[in-house]
Order: sequence, then C-alpha cells, then structure tokens
Amino acid sequence: MAKTVSVYFSNSDKDNKLLKDIEKEAENNRRSLSEMILVLLEKTVGFTDDKKALKVIQAYRHEEKEVLDLCRAVVNGKWNDVVKVYKKLDKSIDPESIRRPVLGYLHACLLNARDEKAHVLACKIQSLDKNTYDSGKAGLLAMLYLASTP
Repeated sequence: MAKTVSVYFSNSDKDNKLLKDIEKEAENNRRSLSEMILVLLEKTVGFTDDKKALKVIQAYRHEEKEVLDLCRAVVNGKWNDVVKVYKKLDKSIDPESIRRPVLGYLHACLLNARDEKAHVLACKIQSLDKNTYDSGKAGLLAMLYLASTP
C-alpha cells in the first residue's frame, strides 16, 4: 500500500516518516490502511510543516476515540454519560462527522441484537436518521438525547 500512496509524496525522508505515522494511526484505529491514508491525506494536503501535519494526525486519532466513547454511551442509554463525552469532543468537529459514525456503530450493534434489544437499537437509529446540516450541533444534541433515553 505504501508504494501506491507514495505517488502522492516526493519520496523524501520527511514524506516517508509521514507515511509511517499514517500507517501507525491506521493500526491504532483498526481502520483499513487505505481508508485512513485517504482521510489523513485530505486533512494534511498542502502542509509543509511536518510537526503541524503530525499534530493533525494525532488529533484525528483522539477524535476517533472520543466518538467511539460517545457511541458506547448512546448504546448504554445513559444521558448523563452521553453529555460528559459530548462535552469532551472538539468543538470544531462537524456534527455530521459525529452523527454518521454513531449511526454506523448502532447499525453494527443492531445486526447482532435480538428481540427487545434489537427494537431499542432500531429506535435509536431512527432518532439519528436526519442530517444535521440545518440544525447543527443543537440538532445533534437533541438527536443524541432521544437516542439515549427510553
């Protein structure tokens, strides 16, 4: 994969280090390497400062963990936990970038759920089925409330 992606880089030591950092982040986040490379390339395109690019990569990893914590809190159905995790999220994250992963997590849970738990998860998914382009963070928070309460 690194050979395919190296087309985008100048093959300098600096670029090879950045590629290795991206590979490490992909392993830590359990995502496919190609998916992670595309996301992080998009986030770091045009950066000339390695330190800034590395900070963006590390921040992305931190965001992913916090969103995963939010997913778990929604599934557990405890509003107070959802609020605690939500407040830790970076304020610059687009609400849609939070809503979609939560939906994906709920989808995966629903595939493995049975009976009453499946019904509860389906209701949680329906609570989050509208985009947040118009309602923004307030709309997302309202959806998270509906998804995390009985």
